[in-house]
Amino acid sequence: MRANLSSDPVETLFAAIGLVGAELCNAADVPDVEPAVGRLDAVLASQLDVDGLHLTRNPKLQLQLLTELASLRRAMGRRGSPVMAELGHRIDRMHEALDALTLSSGEPVYFNGCGQLPHDILVAVQANGPADKRRSS
Repeated sequence: MRANLSSDPVETLFAAIGLVGAELCNAADVPDVEPAVGRLDAVLASQLDVDGLHLTRNPKLQLQLLTELASLRRAMGRRGSPVMAELGHRIDRMHEALDALTLSSGEPVYFNGCGQLPHDILVAVQANGPADKRRSS
């Protein structure tokens, strides 16, 4: 319901993430997982630039999105499809974009509404990223 009523694109994105999570938890209704992932990928694609950075350029929002998407990615890893693979590649680009927004100290840059972030969550999210070594180091 919330996704259809929201005028905020970020809320629409978080609603799409929630719907995929709900579909993944519903083991009896497997055929609905792939369309939900396709909708999430389409919403995510419309809100990211080519480098995988959210259009708000806010490191805090990027981290929040990756925190939610990391658990979905692990759950989707058990299923294989082209739609899920494309979403996985998009999440990889998001990790790289977050890495570009962190200083060599591991802290995020503070602009576009980003304030202090929990460093342990930032490190955990970056540890789940595709790159072995951070570009900003």
